Amino acid sequence: MTVETASCITAVATAALTTIALVTACIAMGEYRRNGKRDNARWLTDLFGQFYNPEHYRAVYLAFDGQDPPRLQALVRVIADRAEAHSDSVSEWDLTRYLNFFELVATLWKQGRLAIEDVALLFKYPLKRLAAQRGIVGYLKRYDYDPLPELLSKFSKA
Repeated sequence: MTVETASCITAVATAALTTIALVTACIAMGEYRRNGKRDNARWLTDLFGQFYNPEHYRAVYLAFDGQDPPRLQALVRVIADRAEAHSDSVSEWDLTRYLNFFELVATLWKQGRLAIEDVALLFKYPLKRLAAQRGIVGYLKRYDYDPLPELLSKFSKA
């Protein structure tokens, strides 16, 4: 075998190995993206289920939705700091849990871990209803629900 032939074989082998490495890297990147999308979908489904499936947000959700005026009046008093809501159906603790959930969503959004489009797809209606409550932004700022007021501003006119 001549030096030229050996050099040619080495060049072809190097090119083939480089091509194989690039194809493998592309396949790995595609798999990574598919897994990321699947994991993100699973994570969003879990977040959706945490809000809509348990009963512990139901009282506040129904009040803000206008389906239970006495509950809404109690919550409005809490938001206005005129009274602590105490009744069989709603309490300040119910409101706190509700707001803490959306504070988590707002924090994930602010950190770039949750896209605003995903927030809108999952929670546009309850966030619009919450943003529509008079005095809610002042209440959130007073009790340090950062960055929930900023997130609500995205839905106050949506």
